[in-house]
Amino acid sequence: MKTPSLLKNAYLSIYISHSFLCANLAYTNKSSGKSYFLKDKTFLPNNLETFTNSEIVEYWLNYFKTLEKKWNWKLLQKPKVSEGNLKVDFLSFKSEGFGTAGCKISVSKNNVNYERIFESLRRFSLSIKIVGVSKDTDQELLGKFANSIGYDDVLLLDLHSRFFKVARVEKKENMPKKNLSNIHLLDYEHNHLKVHWGDVRELLKLLNAGKYKTFLSKHIPSNLMSNVWGNFLQSPVFRTDSELLRDFVRAYITIQLLSLCSDNPGIARDFAVKPGKNLLWLTGDLIEIPEFKELLIAIIDGLQLRGTFDIVLDTNSLIYTFGKAFCSGEKSDEIFLTKETFLPKFTMVLAPDIDLKPDNRKAVFHGALFSRKDKSIDVFAMSSEITQITIRDPESMYLEGRFVKNAYLEKYRKGFEFHCLQDGIAWEKIVLDCRIKPVTYGTNIRANNIKFNMWLSGEHYS
Repeated sequence: MKTPSLLKNAYLSIYISHSFLCANLAYTNKSSGKSYFLKDKTFLPNNLETFTNSEIVEYWLNYFKTLEKKWNWKLLQKPKVSEGNLKVDFLSFKSEGFGTAGCKISVSKNNVNYERIFESLRRFSLSIKIVGVSKDTDQELLGKFANSIGYDDVLLLDLHSRFFKVARVEKKENMPKKNLSNIHLLDYEHNHLKVHWGDVRELLKLLNAGKYKTFLSKHIPSNLMSNVWGNFLQSPVFRTDSELLRDFVRAYITIQLLSLCSDNPGIARDFAVKPGKNLLWLTGDLIEIPEFKELLIAIIDGLQLRGTFDIVLDTNSLIYTFGKAFCSGEKSDEIFLTKETFLPKFTMVLAPDIDLKPDNRKAVFHGALFSRKDKSIDVFAMSSEITQITIRDPESMYLEGRFVKNAYLEKYRKGFEFHCLQDGIAWEKIVLDCRIKPVTYGTNIRANNIKFNMWLSGEHYS
């Protein structure tokens, strides 16, 4: 096996999920200090199963040509015809913008066309490394990933319109009786579940369920509601300006997570309240549709979270494309990636217990955001609100603060100081969810609208 260059290299990795393709090309140049990702994301054709063998090979050829054009990066050699079949090889990496040291395509086994995709890619090019993504590979990857970034509890949510996957690894201490030298050996306990909701007709039935309307905050006539939701399921998008669709998706995520946790109570039990570092990693085709605070509400209320945790929106499926390479470090057979290059920006979430009545609103957090370059900014958070603090320059900024009487967070009983760049990890936001727990929704859509206006009215500091 050829060892990739640690000085200068490029590698193409693609993840084919339940519904879309995510392509990431990683480039590193140690001598110039330049490292970056080129990214692309697109939905799979709805009728892929109807493609003939020649049509699906042509689809892959056009897909890679589109990447070349978008990125201005030469990838493919001139296609050849062998025994009547089109064959494609990749250009070897020479310099920035030309070639790649390799191409890997990871295909989710949850994709209904998994075998067809696998076979068509093999016909398209023998130089592509094709791997399947399954429960076993998820567990192995998450355990190594948690260890690589120094986290004790990592919860992965892979959220799609017709499919949810939840995977979790928790650090445990094993003390084998026969080998006392391993008394501090650390291992990870795994938990995993997935749910598939079937066709559009089945999902549209949710609109007639009373529990769905319980979580909506935007009023819309029932007939229009079916049209908006049905159109999205038939022609999905990654982002939208439609407040109605954002509200649908937020409510949908909340309901489905509540249902998952009700049927599988151990999947998120004690997450963020136990000692240690906790990370919630989000990916999938739904996570960019709601606004960030709206998505956070869906996740926190769906999993019924409180405590302290970090959250990452992996909008380009980096965990699946380059997670293994990152964990392998210099031993990777693909490309060497540092934390600074691989990891997206983090958000820290503080969700304290508030001992107040919902109508008794008062400041429950006081603090200041300091910078070695600018003046400090006083910050505070009110009960029944979600307050967001934006970190413009993680390298130079840190937060000092304390929760006051009636607000309680186990990890921060006293005043604390949090630096926004630690061990190669940068935080871009700090969010304080100071809503009264357990969170309750209104008796109707209008009541929910009032509650959401209050929850989202928290101060925004930047």
